[in-house]
Amino acid sequence: MAIPSGSGTEVLKNGYIKSNAAWTQLKWDTDSTASGNTTGQVEVPANCIVTILSITCCNYNSSSVSFATRMKDASNEVYIINHNGTSIPAYGTFVVSDKFVLRPTQRLQFYNSATADIFVSYIYQDWS
Repeated sequence: MAIPSGSGTEVLKNGYIKSNAAWTQLKWDTDSTASGNTTGQVEVPANCIVTILSITCCNYNSSSVSFATRMKDASNEVYIINHNGTSIPAYGTFVVSDKFVLRPTQRLQFYNSATADIFVSYIYQDWS
């Protein structure tokens, strides 16, 4: 992707996955993504940049839940948080406040070992 120049938009957005219990790819063209989703606008579109501001995962179960997130592109899966070492206690909440950027063709994926809600806040920059 070339460095953007000229006019474009920069919008604060959020999205969520209700009752996630599988590997799920976040959709960029809607607020709500279904658990287990792999279709729709899951890749950051051409001429767009997404800056993740925060991720909140809420476990509303009476037992702990594993949580993971990773970036996926055409040939790589890069873990941001690995579920083998990240456990959210019963009725607990886990917040990721580190910022990171996704560029075109990259996907943001989430995993939970049992149902939990995920809420993502981000900046969506579009020069298309």
